[in-house]
Amino acid sequence: MESKELATTDNAKIILALKSSLYTGAKDESVEMVLSYCQAAQLDPMTNPVHIVPMQVTDSKTGNKEWRDVIMPGIELYRTKASRTREYAGCTEPEFGPDRNLSGTNRWKKDMDTKYPEWCKVTVKRIV
Repeated sequence: MESKELATTDNAKIILALKSSLYTGAKDESVEMVLSYCQAAQLDPMTNPVHIVPMQVTDSKTGNKEWRDVIMPGIELYRTKASRTREYAGCTEPEFGPDRNLSGTNRWKKDMDTKYPEWCKVTVKRIV
């Protein structure tokens, strides 16, 4: 088996593992984006460094709005980057601000009523 075929087979296995564990229900192309992102940044996709987030974006050519899956960094990515600097010395527990309410109808036409903190603060310690 040639190295390119082996890489394709390995990627297919990784995509299957990611779809059945971390990104259940995600489209194949979205999980492929995660894998490509992780390979380019030398990240282990099984540590969940990024998230697949559906967002409504405007197509630059047509101006039409459409829903697309977007890859967004998660806290694990920032922890990995900090650790690679060899200057990361840990962080404090998160502090949360006052709760705010969010209610209304979401994009699936379901009523929602939830609370979330207005802000979150974490102090990252660095060895200087």
